[in-house]
Amino acid sequence: MLGHSFLHGGPWLAGVSRAIVHVLLGGSPETATVQLEDCPDYDIRKIIQSLDGEAELSEEEHQDVLDLSLSWDLPGPTKENPKWLFERLLFHAESEAAETDEERSQRNPGLAFVNRKERKGVFP
Repeated sequence: MLGHSFLHGGPWLAGVSRAIVHVLLGGSPETATVQLEDCPDYDIRKIIQSLDGEAELSEEEHQDVLDLSLSWDLPGPTKENPKWLFERLLFHAESEAAETDEERSQRNPGLAFVNRKERKGVFP
């Protein structure tokens, strides 16, 4: 359905990220522009959004951003890096959302067994 829509010039499907459209039409994932609305997890989106703009982070926001950053092996927020951290966190959130089961199992082989066990009838 998606391919048919692209081949015939639309209508564009609601909910399809502009970054995904860019890649589907032959663009490089590295040059795709990821937007805040592309982040599927609302809680993570809210944390990342707190870095957008010029306002200083509250103590709670700073702790939330720090926890998220450290969980993804990124440095915590400073006065010098909010824009850079915003972009890195957003890109990471998108990358993690697009990760397949196979990619997850390669990163953590123990999950492959759990996934197969839970999906009876799908795997031999």
